[in-house]
Amino acid sequence: MTARTLLFGSALLLTACASQRPYDEFGVCLTNTEDLAVLKAVATRVATHYGSTVDDYSNLARRDLQALDSPIATEHLFALLMEDTRWRSEAGLVMINNIGAASAKSVGVSMFRNDDLLGSDSNTQNLRRDLISVVSSRWKIIDAPSSDGSYHECGN
Repeated sequence: MTARTLLFGSALLLTACASQRPYDEFGVCLTNTEDLAVLKAVATRVATHYGSTVDDYSNLARRDLQALDSPIATEHLFALLMEDTRWRSEAGLVMINNIGAASAKSVGVSMFRNDDLLGSDSNTQNLRRDLISVVSSRWKIIDAPSSDGSYHECGN
């Protein structure tokens, strides 16, 4: 669990600090907070198809934010990490979370590219394609954050 915690923390830092984004990102506008469970099920179904897993870090994120006395620790936090347990190039790391969003219904999906390190393959592209396809068939998809780093929001 410690290794995964370090991986999740490193991925968050990479998200925040990367000057040239090594990932593709889009926003998902959920209808209500109950859709968070549906989104988790959708992500799990797509991940399983490609031999990947989805780990829910929502409670861990809440605990860490509480330890920092963060005011967002009391919000409806959602943090998933999709990874290939075999550490091969079939599926790159995917983070799905609403941490820092103005609403629990504004969820960001970051799909990290592993093409530079492990080479491109069709499974990586298919996982991304399928995740976007399934999510967009159910919810509104919005563009990734702007170049100035401002977070995407779904509005009311």
